[in-house]
Amino acid sequence: MHQRIRRQTIERDEKNLPRLGKIICPKKAKLIAKQYAKKLKENNFSFFAVYIFGSQIKGKSDKWSDIDVAVVSDKFRRNYDKNRFKLWDIRLEVDSRIEPHGFSVKDFKDDANPVAYEIRKTGVKVA
Repeated sequence: MHQRIRRQTIERDEKNLPRLGKIICPKKAKLIAKQYAKKLKENNFSFFAVYIFGSQIKGKSDKWSDIDVAVVSDKFRRNYDKNRFKLWDIRLEVDSRIEPHGFSVKDFKDDANPVAYEIRKTGVKVA
């Protein structure tokens, strides 16, 4: 099953390749992250919060930068891989440059998790 999902994802990514290699401004990246959050809701993927973080927010992106999006949901307490694949699949409905990162609420609030800590410190909540 995972190979089939991965193959479908690659095929869809190849269709979106013209988007890759284009610089986008932080405002546009934020809008894309908001559209992604909306698409998650449309696909019944419940979440507590969605953040954009990384180079797009810090103004350090280049034409090859992805759009890092953190999705905080208790769906990640169990079936992490299954829900991670859902995030990746849904992103293709919005923009293939989105790189989704899933966190349970507990993991996101944990100061010992350096990635979650950095997102809380420098990320921008979009939903």
